[in-house]
Amino acid sequence: MDFSATEREEESYDPGGQVIRSERTIEEGAGAAARGGVPGVVSNLNNEPNLLAAPGTGGENSNRKEAVKNYEVSRAVSKTSLPRGKITRLSVAVLVDGTYEAAAGAPADAPKEFKPLQAETIDRIEGLVKNAVGYDSTRGDTLSVENIPFHTPEIDLSKEISSKATQDLIFNVIFRAGPVLFVILFFLLVVRPLVKFLVTPTEAEVDLTRLLPTGISELEKELESERVRAAVPSYEPTVDMEQLGELMATNSRVVKENPQQAALLIRYWLNDGRL
Repeated sequence: MDFSATEREEESYDPGGQVIRSERTIEEGAGAAARGGVPGVVSNLNNEPNLLAAPGTGGENSNRKEAVKNYEVSRAVSKTSLPRGKITRLSVAVLVDGTYEAAAGAPADAPKEFKPLQAETIDRIEGLVKNAVGYDSTRGDTLSVENIPFHTPEIDLSKEISSKATQDLIFNVIFRAGPVLFVILFFLLVVRPLVKFLVTPTEAEVDLTRLLPTGISELEKELESERVRAAVPSYEPTVDMEQLGELMATNSRVVKENPQQAALLIRYWLNDGRL
């Protein structure tokens, strides 16, 4: 299709259709006077027959006639505007169904077989289509007529329907159980490991609890012995300062080597035996 707009203007003249528009005619005429004789002179001249002629005769005359005619020549002006949507070329394809016949000896409920149309029928259909669409071979138009079956054998959709129903059921179950599964997975993968991490003691705490009973029991024994010595100083020997210095040095070295366990031990003392 060509959707360009076209305008055409024509102007023509008809030489045979002339009409007189205006006309003008001019006529002019003039005559020369003849010579006349003078009384008393005729006798003195030669015998001339024209000398005695009447005045005004025998001179020269001049006439002029002028005619002017103006003609109107007929003129025709036409202006044509061609509409949009000019067809430049046609490409037409036609699909035609055939006939269906039951096979010989086949039962009544057997599917029918497709029989294509004859070539003469296809040619007639092609001619009808050409006349209907305005086929023009010089313009480059193309036309194709194909004979194909429109009817397809019936398909058993029961299996497809049951499969579709199963898929819909599974989808509905997943859609409805999705939030519950999400909560369960969140508890198993996030909450449970977090609680286990918070409840399970660390390696340092385990080492400290392993060391606490021995250290506390020894410390309590030492404190008890100190109280006893303080209570009965006369019966107990005085504390050996050298041994006390060695004990303090040993405790200081243990604290420096295990600062985290020492901090937990102090917290244990301050909390009355609770970590």
